[in-house]
Amino acid sequence: MKRNLLLASLFLVLFFGGSTSFAVPTMGENVMQGDISLAGQHIIFDTGSFVINGEIMVSAKTLCEKLGTQVFTVEKTGQVIVYRDNIFMKFSPNQMTAYVNGKAKTMPVSSIIYKGELLIPASFAAKTLEMSYNAGSASELAIDYRENLLEYQQIGFRHFKRINLSNWGVSFYVPEYWQKLSDVDAVYGVEDPFETYYFDVKFYPLGKQYSRAVLTESLLTDLKFKYGDDFKRLSNTTQTINGYKADALYYDLLENGVTNHYVSYVFFEQNNGYILTGKFPQTSNEVDAYDLIDDIIGTFSIIKLSINDQLEHYTELPHFFEIGMSLNSQIYSNMPVQNQFLFSGSIDQASGVKGFHVIVSKGSEEIDYYVPVIDGQYNSKIYTPFGLGKHNITIYTDLSDASQETHSLPGSGVSENYVDTTPETFDAFPNTDTSLVTEEDAITLDEVVTNALLMNFDMNTEDMVMKFSLLNTSSDAIKYLLPSDYVNYDALTVYSISNSLTYNLTNQFAKAKTLYGYVTSTYTYSNTVHGEGLLNMQQLLTVKEANAIELCFVYTGLLRSVDIPARVVRGISEEGIEYWVETYINGAWYVSAISLESGNSFMYFNLNRDIFYESFSSVELLPF
Repeated sequence: MKRNLLLASLFLVLFFGGSTSFAVPTMGENVMQGDISLAGQHIIFDTGSFVINGEIMVSAKTLCEKLGTQVFTVEKTGQVIVYRDNIFMKFSPNQMTAYVNGKAKTMPVSSIIYKGELLIPASFAAKTLEMSYNAGSASELAIDYRENLLEYQQIGFRHFKRINLSNWGVSFYVPEYWQKLSDVDAVYGVEDPFETYYFDVKFYPLGKQYSRAVLTESLLTDLKFKYGDDFKRLSNTTQTINGYKADALYYDLLENGVTNHYVSYVFFEQNNGYILTGKFPQTSNEVDAYDLIDDIIGTFSIIKLSINDQLEHYTELPHFFEIGMSLNSQIYSNMPVQNQFLFSGSIDQASGVKGFHVIVSKGSEEIDYYVPVIDGQYNSKIYTPFGLGKHNITIYTDLSDASQETHSLPGSGVSENYVDTTPETFDAFPNTDTSLVTEEDAITLDEVVTNALLMNFDMNTEDMVMKFSLLNTSSDAIKYLLPSDYVNYDALTVYSISNSLTYNLTNQFAKAKTLYGYVTSTYTYSNTVHGEGLLNMQQLLTVKEANAIELCFVYTGLLRSVDIPARVVRGISEEGIEYWVETYINGAWYVSAISLESGNSFMYFNLNRDIFYESFSSVELLPF
């Protein structure tokens, strides 16, 4: 099944809780009323606003919605969850502590429940959301949007600056030299003898009865009504931009005798409509102009719905609370770790969750761990194997009816899969008696390997529970030292073999050569593909015959068990496909083509990698 993973954007499907059963505090008869304003406009709260210990207490839900955040409440616990622009906040009833991006922060005054609403100090929310605020008196707080200064990025040969429309909860980038062209509307652009551009943004708070198609049709109707024959529709497409679906409408308008080219992008998310329109005159270079507008649209973000995983982030999604999930140890954004962190906690047993898929990524590298849930508990060590720097973590629930077949690491309860979730064996002949498979019908080893690599699970965003970033402080890239599904060396039987062979050897070269000799003298090479698929290392310890890649599994596992980095590699040439092992010894990678070895001659041990590669048209590092 295809993976459905959003890397740049995440749509938060919200749910709203009702009243809670927490006790209502007694506030006395002479409580001072507070006054909150946002951008000069007073905010009215159904519960009122009160001054307690010098802080104005207001409804967390109402205030944060006014500040342009996405808000949902957890009915069972009374918690209020807030998210905007990579800032995540979690408020609980009657607590001095709030959680900001997973980290505990002390509020100046404890939260309280009043008239079924969770009240929090308004100044804490404004400060955390990086708003400007000023206390005119003990009972007044003026909040304003803070301009995002010095936020730039280079796109092509142009330097772009960020435009943040916080009141609408959206942002995008425009060329640095563009100016705001209207005091009323969100129109940006440039007007000079060399170039003319306009970029207009409109926001429509709508309802569930609307859709992107309805909004697009309304735009077309308005254009036809307003411009008549001066409107010419060119084309339209539906595109995915940063994870959002958009209708792109291309058209011309004849205005004051001049034809101008337009492109309008229509978005509809969480019952809100957004129309972004670029405009340029017919005299412009069309290719360059459309490319520039595409560059701007490519930076569009609905900041209360999107998680930018290029930056520091931490989010608990609605599904986290639906399954009653809790963590035993604190995790927060950009938390420093050394090659691993503990993922431990509990969930409601009635949730039906069998386990978690934990996806760890850095740049183009990615690894998947499976963490089982046993009696409502999970407790696993998760590796951050890609060296120094930020690792992104995304966690999904496994709600499958059938129990997940995984290779659990002893003592940790976690399995590791370098490409999604690979079953213990790949059934090359489903629903077939493999003893009756003829040579003519037999599947090839390369097909079995390819199918094993393609095996994955369906990652539905509705099953996502957490996204966060961690900072690995270790420069050691441990990826090629870890156990995996097929190189599952973390077992006493493997250690006993490798240690008994190498305990008196003092250098990695000698250890690698001894283990190479053990494999070539113990196993017989066979080009047979087992009906049940590829055998993993522990299964191969019980047999004495293995195919090319299975020999690589055994040798790689023995090497990793004595702390020698090793990886499985596939090469393609005119003669066919070969598999071999590469070992990292004394600061360099060497080839050991163990499946080509005849007897115990060591002819293919520790070969020069550059020379060996010359025989192949392509070489691929396999994620085993």
